[in-house]
Amino acid sequence: MVILRLNRFGMDAEVAEPVTVPLIVEVASFPPVLVLSAFAMLLSALVILLSVIIAVFLPLHSPL
Repeated sequence: MVILRLNRFGMDAEVAEPVTVPLIVEVASFPPVLVLSAFAMLLSALVILLSVIIAVFLPLHSPL
């Protein structure tokens, strides 16, 4: 948890408790199948969102 204090000279940040567990260790504690499937789901959602954006905005800019 990071405590932010605002004083006259600017903002001061203080770490209340030290973060000892890095993110890589937390990701590695999960099974790799779950990490890969979550990444594949995120990638497919991004592709679907991009295709919807293209399908909506491309006919608006077409010369026809």
